[in-house]
Amino acid sequence: MSTLERLIGVIQPAAKQAEFLHSSHKIERLRSTRSHRMIHLRDKQHFVRRLSDQLLAKGHEIARSPKNHEIDLVLRIDNKKRTPIIADLQLLDSTQTLGNILFAMHELSTTRGVICVSSLKGLSRSISSLFSKYGVNIITPKALLRELK
Repeated sequence: MSTLERLIGVIQPAAKQAEFLHSSHKIERLRSTRSHRMIHLRDKQHFVRRLSDQLLAKGHEIARSPKNHEIDLVLRIDNKKRTPIIADLQLLDSTQTLGNILFAMHELSTTRGVICVSSLKGLSRSISSLFSKYGVNIITPKALLRELK
């Protein structure tokens, strides 16, 4: 049993607060431990490759962002609109991710951005509504493909 689990057992917070503590702990572990970062980066690269393969298989034009390394893919729609895509297994740092996608949207002169995550489970509705105010959708790969039809 970890120290965090023992603390949660003693404090006995509400389920939402316990989930927040677990999420915060995971984010800090990914930031501070090189081995965890390397595992996450490998899994993320696999997820990005799988997403790009799915988009290419459906006939969509995609590219890597040459300027902004925080953006995983750039989707070109109708040879005019370019949409930046950040793909990750889960949304770890919402403020950093929002800043990255907004910066990319500004660079590409677009009003729409996409954050593609493997699952929306555990994602706060307030985060989704905040992101949507800025023209950023948080969706799964399946929903992205459905939306692009």
